[in-house]
Amino acid sequence: MSGTLQFSRKGLKPAFECSLGTHLDKYTAGYLRYSTNFRLQETEDSFMLREEDSGMCTMVVRNTERYQTTASLQFGIPYTYAMLAHTWKLPEKKRKFRGALKVGTFGAILEYGVEEKIT
Repeated sequence: MSGTLQFSRKGLKPAFECSLGTHLDKYTAGYLRYSTNFRLQETEDSFMLREEDSGMCTMVVRNTERYQTTASLQFGIPYTYAMLAHTWKLPEKKRKFRGALKVGTFGAILEYGVEEKIT
């Protein structure tokens, strides 16, 4: 559980996040997270706390020596999406290959990349 308070030109922006996690087996973990952001605005005679965005996210992560797979589903305002990511690990070459697909109310995003440890 965490919270933040951010100062901006438009006023204070409090945020709150609560997450739960558990190990499902030796290599698999599950997470449930709720997050919300507010904006505190001053009116002529009072202060108004308005919710800007919020979301509930569930995630399952399988992490072994050779790969990591993540599946996530978020229901929220303004963004709702499903995400699937997979990383192949090559420890003998200190290299990782990653691919991810995120599809939601904003459209679709395809990510890919290679990571290599130099030193």
